[in-house]
Amino acid sequence: MTRPGGAVIGAAAGLARLAAEAGREALGAVTEARGKRFPLVVVTGAAGSGKTVLAQHLQRRARGAYVPSASRSEQEEHIDQPLWRGRGVRFRVVPGHGEGGVRYASLARLLHAEPVVGVVHVVAHGFRSRREDGAEPATAALSLDELLAQHRAQEQAELDETLTHLKLAIAAHRRPRWLVLALAKSDLYADELPTLRSTHGPGGSSDAARSIDALRAFVGTGGLRWESLPVATWLEDYRWRDEVRPTSLAPAERDELLRVFQSRISALVGHV
Repeated sequence: MTRPGGAVIGAAAGLARLAAEAGREALGAVTEARGKRFPLVVVTGAAGSGKTVLAQHLQRRARGAYVPSASRSEQEEHIDQPLWRGRGVRFRVVPGHGEGGVRYASLARLLHAEPVVGVVHVVAHGFRSRREDGAEPATAALSLDELLAQHRAQEQAELDETLTHLKLAIAAHRRPRWLVLALAKSDLYADELPTLRSTHGPGGSSDAARSIDALRAFVGTGGLRWESLPVATWLEDYRWRDEVRPTSLAPAERDELLRVFQSRISALVGHV
């Protein structure tokens, strides 16, 4: 026998369940719509390669009196790039500093729990910024060329670690779908760009190109597309002890590289 009021309580509970389900569906629809209007792109790379500065320049924050921060982030950074008509790109910059576990956890969470559409992996051809607090005594006796060679080896190690994460993510989720190898700080090696664009692109002879091509072969040619693009942001000479590598691009040339880079990212996320 039904207790008095039982039918009413049951009906109310049923309505509550329906309302909750509708709320979840509505939230899912909003999240999906936001994902389409503001696709998620992860920015990776070795410490000091210029990941945050690149994301900030793409966000158009680098106008007027912009100066890069002297401090290094050890936490994941969220930088949103507005474009037009309510669309844009959400950049998530994975820290290159701090404990390796922080970087690992950030990559694992983003690639396995978030709908990441693409990855921008930043390399600086060895021209990584350095700590000025004496934390790198092992490099003190190196020449500039030796320092750059050491930095390039570290950049390659960081790339290989990132590609291991991508391999697992693509196998599990079929995403991300693309990777752009950003040849950052290219104002410091502009004369080498014609060669580097060939050696660091698909089918290229560099270690970086071979590593990415190997990943693409593993996941299938349709599982990942990739390309390399030069880009420059903050124009500054690179100084090491008594050696100087001068910046060789004018602001207008830098702006054109940024424009092309930004347009390509917009196309890859589907905004063009």
